[in-house]
Amino acid sequence: NTTGEEVSFCFPEGIAGYVRERASDPVAPLFTHQICAEGRDRYDRRPYRAEVKVAVCFVPRSGDQLCYHNLRHLKYGGTHLQAFKERLCEQLNAQFATYIRERTGDPEGYILEQELDDHLYLVLETWCSRYSTQWENGNQQSIRNVMIKDMAYDLLRGAFSNYIYGHRVQLQALIDAILAAR
Repeated sequence: NTTGEEVSFCFPEGIAGYVRERASDPVAPLFTHQICAEGRDRYDRRPYRAEVKVAVCFVPRSGDQLCYHNLRHLKYGGTHLQAFKERLCEQLNAQFATYIRERTGDPEGYILEQELDDHLYLVLETWCSRYSTQWENGNQQSIRNVMIKDMAYDLLRGAFSNYIYGHRVQLQALIDAILAAR
């Protein structure tokens, strides 16, 4: 807001409502999922409980990725955001390998994570107790918790495969848009 006024807003559906509002003209419906787990990052650390929530929408252009940990915006995300995006790209490439190869004529054809970024509206929210947070470089702009990274990676295991199966035609249109932008 350029006037300097304070603006309040509320999304009763949380990050899903936010992504739904911000992602204009989505290619496929919103995907949301969350998991909770307890574990530890190293044997000499105390176990802790963590939660990971995600809301993802595929858009024809102008994607954005936001990452929060314990309600704090993480400017640089962290290892968990990177792991999530890698897994997302792997899943799409695995499910659409034949389609991508037919479209590109390349026997090794696949989409790259950087290409997917432009078509991805994503909010990743994590939580764990304060004493368990491992800040990267001490700047509190990025985290590197191993357990949260693994949870973010595993978040897509079954639920996203079902999502892809249910929205195959729409996601093929996304693949076409990514390949056309090359």
